Amino acid sequence: MIDFKNVRPTYLEVDIDAILYNLKLLKEKIGDDVELMATVKGDFYGLGIRETWKYLDDNGADSYSVATLNEGIELRKLGTKKDILVLGYTSPRQYPLLLEYDIMPAMFDLEDAKKLSELAIAAGKNAKIHIKVDTGMTRIGFDTSEESMDKVAEISKLEGIVIDGIFSHFTSSEEIDKTKSHEQAKMFYGFIEGLDKREANYGKKHLANSAAVIDLPEYNEDIIRNGYNLTGMHDDTVHIDRLPIKLVSQFKTEIARVRKVPKGTGVSYNSSYVTEKEGQVIATLPVGYSDGYKRALTGKADVLVNGKRARIVGSICMDQMMIDVTDIDCKAGDEIILFGHVENAPTTAELAALLNTGNIDIHSTVGRRVPRVYIKDGKAVAM
Repeated sequence: MIDFKNVRPTYLEVDIDAILYNLKLLKEKIGDDVELMATVKGDFYGLGIRETWKYLDDNGADSYSVATLNEGIELRKLGTKKDILVLGYTSPRQYPLLLEYDIMPAMFDLEDAKKLSELAIAAGKNAKIHIKVDTGMTRIGFDTSEESMDKVAEISKLEGIVIDGIFSHFTSSEEIDKTKSHEQAKMFYGFIEGLDKREANYGKKHLANSAAVIDLPEYNEDIIRNGYNLTGMHDDTVHIDRLPIKLVSQFKTEIARVRKVPKGTGVSYNSSYVTEKEGQVIATLPVGYSDGYKRALTGKADVLVNGKRARIVGSICMDQMMIDVTDIDCKAGDEIILFGHVENAPTTAELAALLNTGNIDIHSTVGRRVPRVYIKDGKAVAM
């Protein structure tokens, strides 16, 4: 049990049981023949990988994908023995660490593959890699030209290199119109056919992300990469209707002070809000943009106070913000939900819509100084 005397009043509550529910749901959907690669980049989308990895490891995650080598090293040091794929760029100067920690890079350059080959041979090891194919993101990856097929074929024959897999990434699989996704899949499979003609080994195929698993199961292939579905933070509620995943976190704080003020009272920096009526009641919350609650939500977002919505007033400060609770019975110490999944609470999807961004942008930027409190079987078990 966690002693809440040691927990800051502003914290992110993470429901382990909801994560495990989502994981079980995914495993049942994809079946036993498809590998579930848990995407845990960005400290597991802000949930905190240190306290969650073991639950994933013990309950169905077959492998992991991360954004950076450092994230992969942290996961390996925590104790997983399963494969870890770095989805992003790994600098050649970090290749010795790939070999030391047995982590797979996304490879999209022949010369880089040769460098890794040389290091692997010198170390007496085989370096496992996944080939990245760019079918539309225009980020990293081999293009789908014949020249690129030749390069991948050459990589497949390098000593010390084992191509464990090949993958691409959908640009818009969450959209209702799947035309772009189908076009990308056609490009990906065309690349695979080109490798087959060259008798090049490419290992396991993976294309499906969280939205594709729900809407485009024909592209599940050997592996699916899923992060959003594990966290329940899909941007499109249509997907939740098709796969009833659960939201797993709530961003909470409590009221620091409640004060009734005269009409015309300035609130926050530069009096960015001025009270409009006599006896308006303003509550102060000990949370601000340094905690990851975005300042751009000033004047737009609500929070939940004792089951009722209260609007943010005045500019959100670095460490505090104010809300109008004139019509709400509340006092210092009462719980506030900044985003969550209880009835009437603002959701990450709602806040994201106000800023024209995505759920994960809202969630993954919850600040490092905000403690994560982990709930299992209704009890706080770690932080």
